Amino acid sequence: MKRSATLFLVGIMVMLMHPFVLVAQDDGAGIVMTSTLIENPSVAGIEGYGVLRFSYKNIYPGNKYKLNKMFLTYDSYFEGLHGGTSFFISNDSKSGMINDLHIGLSYAYHFKAGDDFYISAGLSASLFHRGFNFGNAVLPDQIDSYGNVSLVSGETLVDKNVTVPDVSTGFLFMFKNYYVGLAMSHLTQPDLSGDHSETTILNRSVLIHAGGTIPINNDIKIDPVLAAKYDDKHLIVSGGLALGIQKISTNAIISYENSGCLDLRAGLSFDFESFGFNYAYKFNILNDNKLLPVSVHHQIGISVVLNNLKKRKAIHTITIPKI
Repeated sequence: MKRSATLFLVGIMVMLMHPFVLVAQDDGAGIVMTSTLIENPSVAGIEGYGVLRFSYKNIYPGNKYKLNKMFLTYDSYFEGLHGGTSFFISNDSKSGMINDLHIGLSYAYHFKAGDDFYISAGLSASLFHRGFNFGNAVLPDQIDSYGNVSLVSGETLVDKNVTVPDVSTGFLFMFKNYYVGLAMSHLTQPDLSGDHSETTILNRSVLIHAGGTIPINNDIKIDPVLAAKYDDKHLIVSGGLALGIQKISTNAIISYENSGCLDLRAGLSFDFESFGFNYAYKFNILNDNKLLPVSVHHQIGISVVLNNLKKRKAIHTITIPKI
């Protein structure tokens, strides 16, 4: 119990000194397909067939911070709609006391703008729900002189759940095997506290991402990826390569945040026709905060093709790297 109280106090100190570190929790927008589908609705259906994806991320593993995030997405191209649709759910758990649930739908209209040049324009509508559970919270005035949590706190924590709508939009420009995307999220600037606090309002963010496929031969290909995400407080720039050899792919991504963090993300994926599996480990290379652990996160994901599009070759499709 003494260890739990100590971890809680250390966590509070870290958040007070460097609030951007534990709050940002970079989700790989523009790099990882699950989060890119949420950030840029124009990506819906660009691979043609319908794919169900699940991803789980354990943030700062082994330190009992209880920070984790889960994604569930499905997207497909529908000929009758002249575009793609997607459904997504993300669940962001912070220390077991704050939980953010995000659920939404997206539609992307695909059209041909020239020879081998296609444009996708997308729009998404979603809901954020922030829930609180302070049943296991430890406050400083609950700790007695022996370091045990045995006293009754003089402070009352209120569980005030909030549900707010959000809207995002985006564009994707595709030429042969290459693409460039531009998206803007949180157009409604959702207030996750309900009291108009600047620290809990999701500021509008801009995402620019690009990538493509460079075939070496029938069995080997290289997929470069690049992304930059910015709001009025944070800037995250990521870039790297995925090397695919038949059904196996390995990748390495470098990410830099304007907080001074430099991280390396390395991953491996397997693609078995209608089923895929991927794993990634992200660790910190440079950070001025010595209290934070080296391990940033572990992430695993699976993908399942639920339906194939018979006329897939009749539309222009882009394959996002299996990162």
